[in-house]
Amino acid sequence: MRIERFERGLFTVVEFIQREAQLEFLSNSLRDVMSGSGRTVLVEGAIACGKSQTLEWVIDEATRSGVTLLCAAGSPAEAGTPLGAVSQLMDGVPPSTAPPVPPDGATEQGTGRFARQLAAAVKDMAEQAPVVIAVDDLQHVDAESLRCLLQLARLTRRGRVLMVLTQPLHGGPRDPQFAVELLRQPEVHRLRLLPLDQDGVAQILAAYTDLPAGAVNAAELYRLTGGNPLLLRACLEDCHRAVAHWPPGIAPPLAGELFGQALLTCLRRGGEDTWEVAAAVAVLGEAADTESVGRVSEATSWSVDEALQALESAGIVDGPRFRDPVARSVVRDSLDAAESGRLHREVAGLLRDQGARPSAVAAHLLAGGEVPGSWGAAVLREAAEAALHEDDAPLAIDYLELACAGCDDERVRTDIRLRLAAVLWRINPAAAEARHLPELVASAATTRLPAHTAAGLADLLISHGRFEEARAILGGLKARASSGQWGAAQAALGQLTPLAGQWCGEGGDPGLQDHPISADAVAHPSPDGSLRCPVLSPDTGVETSAERFLRVSPLMDVTLTPIVNAVVSLYFGDRLEAADDACRRFQEEADRRRAPGWRAVFAGLRADIALRGGRLEAAAQYAQESLNSVSAHNGSFFVGGPLAVLILTHTAAGDYTAAARRLNQPIPDALLKSVYGLGYLRARGHFYLATGQPEAALTDFKTAGRFAVRWGVDRPVLLPWRTDAAQALCRLEQPDRAERLIVDQLRMPDAVHPRVRGVTLRLRAQSVDLKLRPSLLARAVEDLHRSGDRLELARTVGVLGETYRELGETTRSIAVTRRALHLARECGAEPLCAESGQRLREGERERAQDLAPAAAALAEPVAADALGAEAEAKLSDSEKRVAALAACGYTNREISAKLFVTISTVEQHLTRVYRKLNITRRHQLPLEVHMPTNEIA
Repeated sequence: MRIERFERGLFTVVEFIQREAQLEFLSNSLRDVMSGSGRTVLVEGAIACGKSQTLEWVIDEATRSGVTLLCAAGSPAEAGTPLGAVSQLMDGVPPSTAPPVPPDGATEQGTGRFARQLAAAVKDMAEQAPVVIAVDDLQHVDAESLRCLLQLARLTRRGRVLMVLTQPLHGGPRDPQFAVELLRQPEVHRLRLLPLDQDGVAQILAAYTDLPAGAVNAAELYRLTGGNPLLLRACLEDCHRAVAHWPPGIAPPLAGELFGQALLTCLRRGGEDTWEVAAAVAVLGEAADTESVGRVSEATSWSVDEALQALESAGIVDGPRFRDPVARSVVRDSLDAAESGRLHREVAGLLRDQGARPSAVAAHLLAGGEVPGSWGAAVLREAAEAALHEDDAPLAIDYLELACAGCDDERVRTDIRLRLAAVLWRINPAAAEARHLPELVASAATTRLPAHTAAGLADLLISHGRFEEARAILGGLKARASSGQWGAAQAALGQLTPLAGQWCGEGGDPGLQDHPISADAVAHPSPDGSLRCPVLSPDTGVETSAERFLRVSPLMDVTLTPIVNAVVSLYFGDRLEAADDACRRFQEEADRRRAPGWRAVFAGLRADIALRGGRLEAAAQYAQESLNSVSAHNGSFFVGGPLAVLILTHTAAGDYTAAARRLNQPIPDALLKSVYGLGYLRARGHFYLATGQPEAALTDFKTAGRFAVRWGVDRPVLLPWRTDAAQALCRLEQPDRAERLIVDQLRMPDAVHPRVRGVTLRLRAQSVDLKLRPSLLARAVEDLHRSGDRLELARTVGVLGETYRELGETTRSIAVTRRALHLARECGAEPLCAESGQRLREGERERAQDLAPAAAALAEPVAADALGAEAEAKLSDSEKRVAALAACGYTNREISAKLFVTISTVEQHLTRVYRKLNITRRHQLPLEVHMPTNEIA
């Protein structure tokens, strides 16, 4: 082989590597022909292993020797042209001795006569000077020219004629008789050119001095190229191009653009059969064997063996597999879409017949882009479940989408789409809803779905808050159960989540009802014995079971809804920390499981929890995270949840501009008729209430209540629309109507929930005699402390402070109002801060007016910030607890009862506090004394 060194963009011949014996024989043959002894040399070699280069060397040597040279080369374009190659040889024959070329379509007899005449002419030429005949690529030479070459081969043993022919090791001349007759001649010699071994590769690599030392490893280069000279040179050129732009100390990639082009050139040179076999091997991958390649390429076993031998001798494959994955990728990527799809579908069918794993079959079906037959959808569904087991939801979605597109059975397609919607929830809940639920609902309206499919669809619809659409499906299931098909329908109903199951039996009045509908969801075991977590219940037993369920339940498609229900039961049961901790754990698990959609669901739940706990900044952060995951799907109902939290958060924080922007954000028309619409209506109502639009607020609150009643979810713990509407009615100066709603809510079972009772008692207190208010408000404060809702606590403590001021208890009013201000600041609720601050200033002025001028001077408030910091630094924990309660207006007796200490102990603690802080009055106690909120009530 000829080796070239790359220097400044020019190639120069430097030496031959591992071709010395072949070149020596050819050199001796030239010398022999000069001395009168001719012969025929057949140079055989693997694809791109230097046959043509060797022939060029012979031609160069012959030219320098002064012999007569006749050259020709076969080509696929002229393979069907009679005497096409011989016509090229005739260019070197003197016209005076050249025989006339027979016209196209000459008979076999005429071709034989012309061959003899040509041999005679060459013999005459040889008497004048030695003749060298060089013919390249015999496999592309026409049959008539082959007969002439055979006649010339007979001549070489008797004259000064040297004929050098080249052909591939496999897939030689089209006429097999030529090969047999040629080898029968006594002076025919065969030379074989094979790929280089690893030492030869190392020698060539050493010749490329422009490559940095150690940049390329000879063993890796040999493994990739198999010693094929063309592939080897292409790799070296790719490395040379890459090394100029590659970070120092890091080896550049061996295979680049030139390698890919060289590999495809090799395969195309091998002929159509070789190319088809190589394509089949590339698509089959690890599943390739001779039989499989033959079936996929639709070739005979003989053709496959021939092609594989040609590829292996060229260093391209090792057995029925490519030597390197890069080579396989190059071939596979070069296939056009139609050919690639056909091959992948053939491989899929082959693997299925061989009993391969569904995932292996499905990978080829997916690459093929079509589902061949009814078995394809079943295999894809199995593979999707296997992919989900490995937490590869995008791959599972691709499988299910292809199965859905290729399934002709409407019922099976509905099952697939139902599963697809559940799986897509892992990635994007809104996309799952927008892409698949409309078609599923339409299918349910036109097709009688199997009971289990209908139940699954209803459950999914309810999970997405689409109660109106679920209502019709559940009604159909109930009707089926009543009409004699009880078994299947009842079993399907038993698989629903508790909320769906209990709601199925609720008729509901579409009008706004004045009396509550009990909707307690109790835990019942499902027919299959699986664990079902209750959605809501006011007792502590449910919270314990919910926590236990969350602790043991894995996060899966089938457990997502029960997990969400369990979290909801916790935070509606005022166990906010436990609910938030569970969400945090499931978010981490969703990250590990590569399920951003699940993370978005739990981010939305954490937003609700944070808002319920008065952590406005955290609520906005979590809501935005959840909303970001569905920003491209404005048609989804899911956006209503985080959007409602953001509106409430901005409103509570006093950022009415931001809240208005959120309200102007486009939403689906049907959102307001979904469960997410209830929260959205409530959020918009509170925005209207905060911006002086109580009539609009009342309309939204009543609309939300109407839907809650209709859907059987009229639970104040879920949607306290009565107290919301009561606030609007109070603004409209309709206290009687407000009073009726408040009393109704107090009579409902959910009134046992501390948050529900606390807010309701606060509103109830504002309608009773002034002297009775403190006791109601104190109970409300106690309940709201227990619930963990710091925002409602701040409102209620503020109302309590204002009540004390109206009762003339100015000192106590100031202390309680200061605590309300502190709570509002912690929540970030600017309107409440402003309201409490105004009340505090008014209380301070009133107190100053009541004091004598001398005493008033002593009554000037101490700088709160400095005093609070001093208290944190100087007071013990027990002193802080007593000081904090005293600052809120509690008497010594009340403090002793709350902290379970004696009155004397309280007095002693207060004495030390006064001394350490250098104050003389109880109202001078700093608001900023730290103490757990639930200890102040």
